[in-house]
Amino acid sequence: METYPNGTNPVLVDVVELITESELLEAQERSRRQGRPLRVKMGFDPTSPDLHFGHLVALRRLRAFQELGAHVYAVIGDFTARIGDPSGKKKTRPRLSEEDVEANARTYKEQLLRILDPSKTHVVCNSAWFSTLPLEKLLQLASCVSVARLLSRQDFHERLESEEPLWFHELLYPLCQAYDSVVLEADVEVGGQDQIFNLLLGRDLQRSLGQPPQVVLTLPLLEGLDGRLKMSKSFGNVIALDETPNEMFGKIMALGDTLLPKYIRLLDPRPLSEVQAALGRLEDPSYNPMNAKKAFAEAMVSWLHGQVAASRSARFFEERFQKKQIPGDLPERVVKIDAEDIWIGELFKQIGFVKSSSEFLRKVQEGAVRVEGEKLTDPTSRLTLRLTSFLLELGRKIAKVRLQDASSGLDNKGGAG
Repeated sequence: METYPNGTNPVLVDVVELITESELLEAQERSRRQGRPLRVKMGFDPTSPDLHFGHLVALRRLRAFQELGAHVYAVIGDFTARIGDPSGKKKTRPRLSEEDVEANARTYKEQLLRILDPSKTHVVCNSAWFSTLPLEKLLQLASCVSVARLLSRQDFHERLESEEPLWFHELLYPLCQAYDSVVLEADVEVGGQDQIFNLLLGRDLQRSLGQPPQVVLTLPLLEGLDGRLKMSKSFGNVIALDETPNEMFGKIMALGDTLLPKYIRLLDPRPLSEVQAALGRLEDPSYNPMNAKKAFAEAMVSWLHGQVAASRSARFFEERFQKKQIPGDLPERVVKIDAEDIWIGELFKQIGFVKSSSEFLRKVQEGAVRVEGEKLTDPTSRLTLRLTSFLLELGRKIAKVRLQDASSGLDNKGGAG
C-alpha cells in the first residue's frame, strides 16, 4: 500500500495482528480492478451512548485508511446489541431492550463523523438485514460453522470449564457479526485484539459463501483511567468523546505517568516527529512528565473541540488545580426554582453534572462532591434562595450557580431576574 512521505504506512502503525499483509495488497489491487474503493469495516456495539478514547485507537486507523482512498463502513450493531457481545465476559450480558439500544445509538453517527471523513464514511445499522433475515437463511449460515469451532473461543471454553451458563443465543453473536462482513463484502475488518475470534469467523463465513476472505487487522486495547482494566463505560474508567473540554483536559492530567506513553503513542494527533520527540523526552529520568501530559492534553482537546477550547482548558486547569484558584472568567449559571429551597442532588442534575439521583448519591459516597470547596457528606442537604451565589464541584467539573425564584422573578440577590 501507499505510505506517508516518511515511509511509514499509517494503517499498520501499532497493529497487533495483520492477517495477512499479502492479502491486504491483493485486496487493494482487486478493488482497483473493480473500479471501487477498498471497503474497510468496523463494528460498534451501542451498549452505551458515548464513544470514548478506547474507540479512538481504531478510529484513527480508519481515518488513515481513508487518507489512502478507502471507504469505511461503520456498522452500528443495533440488532446484535440485543444479543450482547460475550467477548471477554465471564457471565452472560444482560439483554438490552430495543428502546435502550436505539437511545444509545443516536449519538454514534455524529461522534464518528467528528473523526472520520464524511465523504468516505458509510454508517449502517445491522438491523437493516437481520430484522428481515428468514430462518432458512440463518440455518444456512449456521451450517457453515461447527460447534467445535465456536467452543474453541477462549471465553466460551472458560465458561464451560467453570460451569458458568453459556446460552445458545451467545453462540449466535460471532456468527451474526461475521454475517455483517458478508453483507458488506468487506475487504478489511478492524477491531480490538479481544475481537480476533469474531473477525476471523468473518473470514471463514465469507470463504464458505464464495467471497474473498476479509483481511483482519487488530489493535491494542487501551487501559482506562484506573490503569488496569480496558477502557469501558461499564468499568467507569473512560474519557468520552463528548466530555466537556475542561473535563477532558482534567481527566488526561489525572492519567498515571506509566500509562502516558501508551496514550501518546496510540492517540496523539500531532505529527509523527512531534510524537516521537515527546516519547523520547519521557525516557529521560530528569524530565517532568507533567509537561508532556499538558502538551498531550492540549493536543487532544484541540483535535476534538478546537484550539480556542484547548487553550481555555489549559488555563482553567492551571488556575484551578495548580494554583488552587477559581478562574476569574467562570460564568455564573442561573437556576430557577419554584420553592424556597432545592435538594442539592436535583440541582446537580439540573446543571448537568449527574444524570440521575442514584449517580449523585454514589458521587457523594465517593467524596467527589464539593460545595464552596467543602466536601459534601450529607446527601440530603438543600440550598435556599437566601444564599448568595455558590460554587459546586464534581470531580474536575466546577460551576458558579445562583438560584432564582421562578414565580416572582426575584433571585437570591434580591433583584429582578
